[in-house]
Amino acid sequence: MARFAPFEPRPRLAVAVSGGADSLALLLLTAHWARDAGAEILALTVDHGLRPEAAAEAAWVGRLCAGLGIAHRSLLWRRDAPQPAGGLQAAARAARYRLLAGACREAGILHLVLGHQREDQAETFLLRLAAGSGPAGLAAMPAVGFLDEVRLLRPLLDLPRAGLEAVLRAAGRDWLDDPSNADPAYARVRLRRGRQVLAEAGLSSAACAELAETYGRLRRWSEPAVARLLAGCCRLDPRGFAWLERRALLEAPPPLALAALGRVLRTVAGREHEPRGPKLARLLARLGDAGPRGATLAGCRILPGRGGRLLVVREAAAIGGTAGRGPAGAPWDGRFRLPATAAGAGAPDGPVTPLGSLPPAERRTLLAASRAAGSPLDCVPAAAQTGLPTLRDLDGRPRLPHFTARRRECAETGSAAEFLPRCPLSAGSFTVFR
Repeated sequence: MARFAPFEPRPRLAVAVSGGADSLALLLLTAHWARDAGAEILALTVDHGLRPEAAAEAAWVGRLCAGLGIAHRSLLWRRDAPQPAGGLQAAARAARYRLLAGACREAGILHLVLGHQREDQAETFLLRLAAGSGPAGLAAMPAVGFLDEVRLLRPLLDLPRAGLEAVLRAAGRDWLDDPSNADPAYARVRLRRGRQVLAEAGLSSAACAELAETYGRLRRWSEPAVARLLAGCCRLDPRGFAWLERRALLEAPPPLALAALGRVLRTVAGREHEPRGPKLARLLARLGDAGPRGATLAGCRILPGRGGRLLVVREAAAIGGTAGRGPAGAPWDGRFRLPATAAGAGAPDGPVTPLGSLPPAERRTLLAASRAAGSPLDCVPAAAQTGLPTLRDLDGRPRLPHFTARRRECAETGSAAEFLPRCPLSAGSFTVFR
C-alpha cells in the first residue's frame, strides 16, 4: 500500500471482499497496513443474488470482519434494469462497480481497494489480445484507476494467487470458492483450463502479466502526447458532443491519432472502453479519404462539418433500452448525471427519454418551449440533439434539463444535467508499479 502514497491524514479506505482467497488476503494485508498507518477500513461485499448461497456467504464475510474489528456492509444487486448486450456477467460486473462506488460515496470514502492479482491481469491481457485490442487495451488493468469520484487501488497485481492463498493458510483462515469460477461458460474459466498449454507456448501468467506491464509503460509514456493532441484538435461540449479538427487529427502520428479518436468515441458514447483496434484503424483511414462521408462506430456518429471539422455525436439508435432514469448514482446512458428526484412542484421527475425518441409534434413543442425559456438548442447541431435526455414534469410534459458543466449548479437547481461520461476524455497517467 505504500506504493499508493501519499494518503490524507487518517485515511479511510473501502475494501471489496467477496470471501474468495484473493479478496480475503487483500483484507488481511490491508488491515495490517491500516493499523500501522492509522487508517480506517470498511469491507464491502456485493450480493449479486445469482446463487442461493450468496446471502449466506455475504453474512459469513460479515462475521469474519466483526471478529477482526472491521466494519462491514453488504450490498444487494436488485436487477430492475434491462440486461445489457454483454449478458449477465457484464451486467453483474457493472452493477458490482456501481454498488461499490455508490457505497464509497455515501460513506465519504475516496479509496476503493480491489483484489485483482497476477492471474487476473494475465487473463485480461489474453482476452483483450483475442478481441483485437490495441496497445492501450493490452496494458490491461492499471494499478490506480478512477470510477466517478472514487480512486481504485489494485495492490496485488504483481502477486500470484498461490502466494495469496499461502498468506491465508499462514493466518489460519479459510476462504470461499465461487462455483462460477469453474463454469466453462465463461471465457476466463476456459483460459484457466488451458493454462498449462499456454505456459508451454511461452504465455504463462507471469509472462502475460509482464507483457501487460510493458504495454502499460508504453501507455503511460504516450498519454501526455495524446492529451496534447486532444487539447489542440478536440472541443467537447457540455451537451455531450464533440468537434474534431480533421486536419490536425490526420497529421498526427497514426498511433496518437488512433488513441485520440478512440478516446473521443468512448467519451461521447459514455462507454468504458474504446473501439477495437482494427475497426478504429478503418475509421481513421476513411476519415482521411477526400470528401469524408458520415460513419458510425461504437455508439457514435461521425459527420463532416464546416471548415474541415468533424462532428461526433451519440448515435440515437444505440441508446436503445436506456430510456429511464437508470440505476441510482449512475449517469444516464453513461453520459449525463440527472436530478435524482423532483425538487418541487413542476420539477422534472420520472422516466428519461432521448429527445430523438419523442413524437415529432412533442419534439417541436419542447424545442419551442426551450427557446422561449431562454435555453435554445439552436447552437446544438441537429444530429446532436437527438441523443439529449428529456425529463417529464409533474404534468407529464417533456422538458429539457439545463445542461451545465458545473456540478454545484447541477445540485442547486434540481433540474440541471451534468455531462459526466463514464470515462473522461483525458485522465491521469496510466499507473504501473515498475
